[in-house]
Amino acid sequence: MTDVDRLGAERVEMMLRTAKTRADLQDLVRSLDARNMQLQKVRDDLATQLMQARLNHGHRTETR
Repeated sequence: MTDVDRLGAERVEMMLRTAKTRADLQDLVRSLDARNMQLQKVRDDLATQLMQARLNHGHRTETR
């Protein structure tokens, strides 16, 4: 786990401990969902870049 991951996990744990209402928890869930979507987009963009780099360098993309 990286320092950034650790800080994020600590932040989420703190928010869970300090949540007073259902609305607080819903805000946390929305925030986590938004972060997850950002990370999925980054992953997809990196996969696209990797595929393009492989195609540009003549590497085969299929696996055996």
